[in-house]
Amino acid sequence: MSNGTLPDGFVSGSIHGEENTKASVLANVSCTGSIPAPTGTISGTVEFPSEQFTRKFTFSSNSPFVVATIKSNSTQSVGAAFDNVTVQEDEFTPLTGCKAYLDATRLDSSRWIGSFTIVCPSGPQLFIYGIFGGSVVVNRQVFCRPLQ
Repeated sequence: MSNGTLPDGFVSGSIHGEENTKASVLANVSCTGSIPAPTGTISGTVEFPSEQFTRKFTFSSNSPFVVATIKSNSTQSVGAAFDNVTVQEDEFTPLTGCKAYLDATRLDSSRWIGSFTIVCPSGPQLFIYGIFGGSVVVNRQVFCRPLQ
């Protein structure tokens, strides 16, 4: 994304599940350049009860390696995969080198269905799925990944 332009895809949402599980996600993704390459950011939170206390995580990355958006008369959908995700649980040492996967399809102007997954090589595996309150906006249909 260059300064002053809209992202190709935008996702913002939160979900409140059973037993006080909560999660939120915010992502902006685009395919930019003469040979389109993925750009964008993802960040969010996940909170859920464990046996003795509530576990709280934050995550973020600005390194997408796949960006895909779909826009038609009836569908707006964003998919993205991110490298170099940092995951922080409360006051513990941040985990780096994680991956994040996002899939979001707009249901209406204030809801979307989808999932996001955080996978760390030596740490938490977080998966959130359901109907989120929030928005999915696709400004341009794209698909890009780095050249191999």
